[in-house]
Amino acid sequence: MQPKQIMKKTLLASALILGLGNAFTASADLFPVTAGAIPDVTAGMVDGYTELSFGTGIIGNKVGQECIMQGINGIGDDAMLWDIGATNAVVAPVNPGALSGTACLTTDPGVPMIIEINAADTSEVTVTVADVVGAGYTYTPTAQSCVIDYDRTNADASDSCVSLAGNTVANVGMSLDQTDGAGNSTETTTASFGYLATSGKTRMVLAGKITIDSEITAGTVIADSIIVQVTYE
Repeated sequence: MQPKQIMKKTLLASALILGLGNAFTASADLFPVTAGAIPDVTAGMVDGYTELSFGTGIIGNKVGQECIMQGINGIGDDAMLWDIGATNAVVAPVNPGALSGTACLTTDPGVPMIIEINAADTSEVTVTVADVVGAGYTYTPTAQSCVIDYDRTNADASDSCVSLAGNTVANVGMSLDQTDGAGNSTETTTASFGYLATSGKTRMVLAGKITIDSEITAGTVIADSIIVQVTYE
């Protein structure tokens, strides 16, 4: 019997806040993890979604008000490698990163981040995204940020993107075998669309909201971090 391995993979994403007409961006840095009996957890950003950006429209004097980014609602199947809605068709993206709320300009969308997690095929992981309390603002992931939990049966409708509104999602399963396109495989039904590239993996989308806690002077630069932690259970 193999000993149980408890490992953590942490993404440290630097966040940038400017004052009036400011931006909220992030880039990730990976840290090595070692293990004995099972493969290391790896986590990395997906091309095209490598930063979390609220654009240049945060309004720093809107104290007590919010800027909210659309995440899972605007992402397409190809980006998440997941059959959103369990349909036999590819769901296209619709304004990914769209912004709402009174603490930002909403005419231009932001950019959500997508992270791919690769762990042992039959493993489960816990994913945690902490709030960020910065100088004059608070970032929270909200329900627009979520992690796909594969139930490892041939029923797409049983797979779901579990909300990160509570900061932590436990018992997240990696996908078992899938085939590209509509067809029956371990993880998909005949009437659902599958993605071979996600076998043994899962993905998460990171969006969320910024709340202005106290006035941020125009031109102020604040550097903070968003921590995404993935832990074998």
